[in-house]
Amino acid sequence: MSRLLRGSLRTAPGPGGAGSIGHFTQPCRKIVLNYCQHSPASKGVRDWLSFGLRNDWQRIGAQNGVSVVGEKGPLDAAKSWPQIEWVIQEGKRGTEPTVTAYYVNSRTKTIPLHMLSATALPPKLHLLVSSTGRKLAGSQSRQGHNTSEARNYKKRVVESVRGAEPVRGHWSGFGASGS
Repeated sequence: MSRLLRGSLRTAPGPGGAGSIGHFTQPCRKIVLNYCQHSPASKGVRDWLSFGLRNDWQRIGAQNGVSVVGEKGPLDAAKSWPQIEWVIQEGKRGTEPTVTAYYVNSRTKTIPLHMLSATALPPKLHLLVSSTGRKLAGSQSRQGHNTSEARNYKKRVVESVRGAEPVRGHWSGFGASGS
């Protein structure tokens, strides 16, 4: 009988597949950017969209009084995160600009972009892309301390599984008394 060595029981990682060394699945799977072509509230979104599509970065920045050298446009964002599907939708006239992220755990997060400048949009996108999609939980702060960290977190988050039967059953207004 031959001896089994502990090292021979390991499985070899696949070439870049799930379970391999260095494999990472991005929690964010899709980003949808909604804006209006005519609304003044969407001006920053329209400017950001034009950054990567035209070569007049300095002209746009000079008009707005903002330095846009090194600013990332939509093409740079799509190249930075190729595993994410990027959708840009022009909404109906007067539609508020929003960015919505869809995550692999079937959650969504939406951030309004009303009157946001073109330079403030990339940090919002990075916030959504780097988020896991889970509800914020933790950070039990003492009463009376209103820190920004304490405001951003909820206490005692309970997540339920979709399709699970409740322990006490479903409530019905038609009752079980039958009278």
